[in-house]
Amino acid sequence: MPSPNFNIGDMVMLSSKNIKTKRPSHKLDYRFLGPFKILDKIGTHAYRLQLPASMKIHNVFHVSLLEPHKSNTITGRIQPPPPPVEVDGDTEYEVERIVDSKLDRRYSSPLRYLVEWSGYTGPDRFTWEPPDQLKCPDHIADFHLRYPDKPGPEVP
Repeated sequence: MPSPNFNIGDMVMLSSKNIKTKRPSHKLDYRFLGPFKILDKIGTHAYRLQLPASMKIHNVFHVSLLEPHKSNTITGRIQPPPPPVEVDGDTEYEVERIVDSKLDRRYSSPLRYLVEWSGYTGPDRFTWEPPDQLKCPDHIADFHLRYPDKPGPEVP
């Protein structure tokens, strides 16, 4: 049987066969993780995937571990949000981008960022978060480069 031919930019599901997760047993674990975007083709049988930094694994996989991602084909069906990633025992969600910032004097640390969460839709897609709850310094720095007049961390 010929191996599937993927293109750069395609979305694929990654087999969890060789990936250690926090699930109680391999039998109860998800069979596939993702979807992940293909960044590059390595040789004839391997692909480099765009993985979240929190996964902390090598991002090149043999074609036998990949399956094409099938998008939701049922009209009106809402895709459930991706599960949180566990990093060092802490539950983390992936940030898509920082949208806005404000000072909210009701809190002892008044700075808040409006975060767009990756994979979420509806009212859960955007939330206001304090900077100490965010582990995405690149997103925060990018936001302040684009909007230097918006409230940000105090610079000594």
